[in-house]
Amino acid sequence: YAAVFNGGNVGIGTSAPSQILQVAASAPILVVQNTTNEHTDGGAESKVLFGDHAGNALSLVEGAHSGSSDDAKGQFRVSTNNGSGTQLAMSIDDSQVTTFSANVVVGGTTPKLTIGDAGEEDTMLVFDGHAQDFRIGLDDGTDTLEIGQGSSHGSNTAIAVNSSGQVTTFNIPAAAVAQASDHIIFL
Repeated sequence: YAAVFNGGNVGIGTSAPSQILQVAASAPILVVQNTTNEHTDGGAESKVLFGDHAGNALSLVEGAHSGSSDDAKGQFRVSTNNGSGTQLAMSIDDSQVTTFSANVVVGGTTPKLTIGDAGEEDTMLVFDGHAQDFRIGLDDGTDTLEIGQGSSHGSNTAIAVNSSGQVTTFNIPAAAVAQASDHIIFL
């Protein structure tokens, strides 16, 4: 299709564009391609910048090469302006690991966060501390929910709950517990 100019708007695949740029087709794909032959981490980048009335960068999306091999691995980055220029907010690397630069909020009236895809795999939320890590996760091999110290299942478990919902491990110092015939007393 040839580009059509109509009242200051540009149309590709349409003779009556209603926006500054309108691309119309049965399966439109817009390609932003860097033609530089470079294979550096972050090289061959292509960007789309969103600016305000004065030309200030408000946000930026970027696709670029990932790693230093001569391949087609890519990364995706989203940046926003915090008043001091654009700062990285989120990145996705070639192994699909997504990194957020600040807090993640799950909103809605009934928010839900799902970890895992119902496959046979261990899943966990790791609190990565400076001196010590802690975890909450599902050990899929034993069908046990664990809360513990460290970043791997089966070691330093403080609390474990089996698939029947029963607490099978409750690891507290022995001197702090007394057991009666039908209950546990914490001292």
